[in-house]
Amino acid sequence: QVVVTPLVAGRVTRVLAELGDQVRRGQTLLQIFSPELADAQTKYLSARAELEAHEQELARTAKLVVIGAASQQEMERLHAEHTAKQAGVQSLRSRLVLLGMPTSAIEALSPGKEINSTTDVPAPMAGVITERAANVGLNVDTATKVFTVVHLSSGWVVGALYERDFARVRVGSAASVTTATNPGAARQGRVSYIDPQVSADTRTAGVRVEVPNLRQELRLGMYADLELTA
Repeated sequence: QVVVTPLVAGRVTRVLAELGDQVRRGQTLLQIFSPELADAQTKYLSARAELEAHEQELARTAKLVVIGAASQQEMERLHAEHTAKQAGVQSLRSRLVLLGMPTSAIEALSPGKEINSTTDVPAPMAGVITERAANVGLNVDTATKVFTVVHLSSGWVVGALYERDFARVRVGSAASVTTATNPGAARQGRVSYIDPQVSADTRTAGVRVEVPNLRQELRLGMYADLELTA
């Protein structure tokens, strides 16, 4: 289960997924208009333009040094400034990446092109939308939960293991799982985890069994019976 949050702050302009939708990894769930993203692109373009102008100045000064019309100290100063400007451009480029901008879109940025202030929020994995909090017009930030995606091809069945059975069950023990919806069909799985803590009230420890759920017949919150092989 993954909670989806935006990488940038802004306003939701489009919502492209609904509750119960099956989504694939990378599929666009919503779009956000972000002044923060636009400002980051503007700063990057400005820094890149300054770097290009400085490179031209550096090339001219190198020629002047050869003929003795400029000093070596001036050349060294320009080299230091050039290194600093390169670091600044790289830092602003990294910020665009952190804001979710694809590398191809960053490479395509140029002063003559219009800046794109809209960003897509992709599904982090394949699964089912179980929660949707996003609507058009909603103002969001990087802590806003907009969707929850659950991957249901396998499931965890959690039960309670009594103290007297601790020595008889291990991680890897075989398990059989039945549910009230289909009591005649048992699912086979394995114990994947046993809680090291014992509940003071029930004197049991949690035991987790992983079972396949390719047809998604198991649902979140269902009750099940566990039969563990001792």
